[in-house]
Amino acid sequence: MGPMDEHAKLNGNGNGMRGVGSGTHAESWWGSRWARALSQLLNPRMLARGRMDAGAGRVLDLEIGIGVVLARVQEGDGTVCSVRVELQTLSDDAWDRVTATMGGQAIYAAQLLNGEMPMDIEAVFSAEGASLFPASRREFQAQCSCPDYARPCQHVAAVLWVIGERLDRDPFLLFALRGRTKEQFLAALRERRSRGAEGATRATGPSDAVLGPDGAAPSEDDIAGFWDLGPEVEALQVRVAPPEVEMEVIKLLGEPSFAEDEELLERLMRIYRAVTRKAQEVALDD
Repeated sequence: MGPMDEHAKLNGNGNGMRGVGSGTHAESWWGSRWARALSQLLNPRMLARGRMDAGAGRVLDLEIGIGVVLARVQEGDGTVCSVRVELQTLSDDAWDRVTATMGGQAIYAAQLLNGEMPMDIEAVFSAEGASLFPASRREFQAQCSCPDYARPCQHVAAVLWVIGERLDRDPFLLFALRGRTKEQFLAALRERRSRGAEGATRATGPSDAVLGPDGAAPSEDDIAGFWDLGPEVEALQVRVAPPEVEMEVIKLLGEPSFAEDEELLERLMRIYRAVTRKAQEVALDD
C-alpha cells in the first residue's frame, strides 16, 4: 500500500479527502425531528443511500447560509458532484410574530443559547402560521451536477442528512435555513424583551406601588396590618431545584463589550456555579 492509498484509507474515501458527515442517528430531539421530516419528503431508499454516503465520508464540504446550502459529494468512482439545496425562508412578518411570542419568555433565548431547541418551539411557529421544519417538497429545491435521473438524488439526500448532524450541534442553523441568523434572531429577541419591560414600567408608573388594588390610597387599617402575614403567604410553597438552564443570565446577556479580560466569563461561570451550590445547601439544610 502506497502513501496515497494509506492517506485515502485514513480519510474514508478514494481521493484522500475528508468527509464532514458520519451518518449516525441524531442525539437531540430536533435532529431526530429533522430526520423524520426527511423521511416524509424523500424516497426511503434514496434517503438510506444518502445516509450511507454521509457515513462513508463522501460529503466533502458543506456550507450553510440564509436559506441555502452548498456542498460537494464524492461518488464511488471519485467523481465529485456539486449540490445546492434551497429551503424556503419565512417572511419578515412571520419572523416578527414568532419573535414577539418568544420574547415574552426568557427561557426560549436561554435554552437556545445553551445549545438546546425548546420543546414547544414548533407550536410557537405553528400558532403564527409558520413552519420551522420543512413540511412539504414545495418548501425546498435541490440541484446536483450528477447525471442521476432520480431527483432528489442520493447526493442531495446525503447533504440533507449531514445538515441534520450539524443541527444536532447548533440548532440556530435551522433558523438560518428559514431566514434568520443567530445574531439577527437574538438581537430581535432582546429588543422585544426590552420593549416589553419598558412598556410595563410606563404602564405601572412609580406612584402605583403605594396605591391599593382599586387605585385608592391605603387606609390606616391597611397600614397597621402591613407586616402581618396573610393566608396567601402562609400557603406559599417553595420548591428548591437547580436552574432549568445553567447560568441563564450570563448566556442571555452575552459577552460584555467593555471587558478586555478574556477569562472574565469563565470566572463568572465558576462564581455562578458556586453560588448555586451554596444556595441549594442553605435551602435544603434542616
